[in-house]
Amino acid sequence: MRFSTRYTPLLLALLLCVFPAACKAEPSGASQQIVVNVKNKAEQSQQRLKYHLEQGHDVGHIIHMMQQVKTLGEKGDLTEAEALLDKIHAAFDVLDKTPEVIPESALFTQPVEVAIEGYDGDAMEPFISRDGEYLFFNSMDDDNEKDMYYAKRIGENRFRFQRAFTEINSKEVDGVPAIDRQNNFYFISTAHYSLFNKVSAYQAKFRDGKIEDVRPIKSLSLRKAGWLNMDVEISADGNTLYYSNAYFGDGAPPTKSFLSYAVRDGDSFKPAADTAEIFKNLNRDEIIYAPAISPDELTISYTRLSNRHKLEQALFHTLIATRSDKNAPFGVPQIIPVITGFAEAPSISGDGKKIYFHKKPPGAARFKIYMTQRKD
Repeated sequence: MRFSTRYTPLLLALLLCVFPAACKAEPSGASQQIVVNVKNKAEQSQQRLKYHLEQGHDVGHIIHMMQQVKTLGEKGDLTEAEALLDKIHAAFDVLDKTPEVIPESALFTQPVEVAIEGYDGDAMEPFISRDGEYLFFNSMDDDNEKDMYYAKRIGENRFRFQRAFTEINSKEVDGVPAIDRQNNFYFISTAHYSLFNKVSAYQAKFRDGKIEDVRPIKSLSLRKAGWLNMDVEISADGNTLYYSNAYFGDGAPPTKSFLSYAVRDGDSFKPAADTAEIFKNLNRDEIIYAPAISPDELTISYTRLSNRHKLEQALFHTLIATRSDKNAPFGVPQIIPVITGFAEAPSISGDGKKIYFHKKPPGAARFKIYMTQRKD
């Protein structure tokens, strides 16, 4: 059950009356601290209720508890009122962390494996060039080192390995390649990430099979300890960057991550002021990353991670969302059910019909790249 947001003003008005009434009762002998606690927790509950009502979440059980606070306050049972408010906040915490039940998309075919002849390592974070001729990807030597490579198409789902980008690969994480139609190349690297340099996104030029003219994209960094740009994606025309901000302050995997975008500003990019609005239907989840944008920028695909605390039980979903205009927010996302298991990092083809991604099949020693395509 979901509460329609049209009921929000009525419910808020009700609870604005509930909590002042609960807080007016100050029986003799009651500690001033309890009164302050009840008032503060009541005000915080109102704010959290307003948010979840606006999101259309089911908060009926929480509203019932909030109404009981009034009764306890009128009786002078402020200790019990405070205990109930603690339960209310715990219920909000559960609601904050519970992934949305998202509808599934039946638009895609069963995935097929993509062969990379001449390469036998892990193949991850694929990016298919807009003309479909090149497949960029990275390896996973261990959790702290990844290197980037590329392959050239030789068949429907077959590519021939070309080379490693030794000119930019380091002993750290170098990966998540992306490229626009003008061969401007973008990637993530932690080679220079430090306490004093929190930049991990870079741009360069793909020319004659090599990466040249590398320079950092400093504007994307939040400049906060523990935060870094985990993924970067470029629009086909090269004018818009889609990227993730992820918090690794508690170690890997990240404890929170959200999507953002930036628009071209001369030779660099400027984070967009309306990012929160554009991704409001996506960033409700706690950990999302690896955005992939269609050529017309009306479709986005990305990865959602749930139950991260036990990686062996973690749930990975590939989702897709659309919009009618490139300046409008993305709509409610849908899960692509044919992409299952330990699968991440989608990449949308130049015709907008195929999605490439990496997956580690059950029992397999390495990650491989797969492709699914729209049925229509």
